[in-house]
Amino acid sequence: MRDPGRERVGVVVSRQPYGDNDLILRFVVPDEGRVVAFLRGGQKRPRGLDVATRARLSLRGREGGMDTLLDAEVEEARLGLRGDYGRLALAQYACELVGAFVHEGQPEPRLYALLETALLVLDAAQGSPGRAFLAAVQLKTLTFAGVGPEVLRAIERLERLRRLPLRDGLDEHLDAEAEALVYDAVRAHLGHELGARALVDRLG
Repeated sequence: MRDPGRERVGVVVSRQPYGDNDLILRFVVPDEGRVVAFLRGGQKRPRGLDVATRARLSLRGREGGMDTLLDAEVEEARLGLRGDYGRLALAQYACELVGAFVHEGQPEPRLYALLETALLVLDAAQGSPGRAFLAAVQLKTLTFAGVGPEVLRAIERLERLRRLPLRDGLDEHLDAEAEALVYDAVRAHLGHELGARALVDRLG
């Protein structure tokens, strides 16, 4: 029997061209974790599904393969990000970061909520947030994923950032060396670099 499809709301965390016309999209969905979907003709008709966009998705499962994206309705385009390279780079990094820590088929409501909050703050911010905001997003991701290393909790300024609401991190100061310790923990857990990190590092 053919899968009639299902509806979900998710945030786009990556877009990958497939062939000349199609796209492979990865979403973070609160009750399913990471969802990978194939969008036929997506390179020519992307439907506004940029990274960081939240959309209502109509998905059809395929046995032994990725879902097919039948339809998508953008709920939040986050157009405010497009006006500032720094905020856009941080948004792309937050998407890749959270996307790397969620698993397919596993509910991740806290990580989903963290990503939504980070994107909301970035979309509404005036100017580019600094290293403290970046560190706070990473610290909270590690914490919600259950892998926050104790060595970071022993550093008072980092522990304070971990507990601070993200919006309050916009006005905090943190030196690059301290933030690098946090990224080292992220990289050590994942076992690889995050591609969007290069965008963030160009911000200085």
